Amino acid sequence: MSRNAFEIVITLDKWPYENKQVIVLTSVKLDIPLKLNHKVSVSSASPTGLINKLSNENIKNVYVDGGITIQNFLSCNLVDEITITILPIILGEGRPLFGPVTNEILLEPIKTVVFDNRFVQLKYRIINNLQR
Repeated sequence: MSRNAFEIVITLDKWPYENKQVIVLTSVKLDIPLKLNHKVSVSSASPTGLINKLSNENIKNVYVDGGITIQNFLSCNLVDEITITILPIILGEGRPLFGPVTNEILLEPIKTVVFDNRFVQLKYRIINNLQR
């Protein structure tokens, strides 16, 4: 996950990745809270470098979080599926979900779930990443 996403997640009452190893991608020094030292590591690797390292460790599935981090993994064609959760609030402004992309990315819908809290979750398979 990105450093920005990590800094938001550590403010939550409960650590949401209890049984997962988390790697925070950042190029700046990051202090990990003591209670998370055995669950969180830091890397400045590129998306391709990180995936190669994890593949060599036989890690097959990776969850990517954080806007710019997701954009970087998408631009390297390293994302197979994408899940978008929509909250029923119109903010009027804010950061774009994907930012500018150099490639059109075709998506195939896999699943849509409407939760009791009115959140809607859309899951897509990436068909291909078309060069412009």
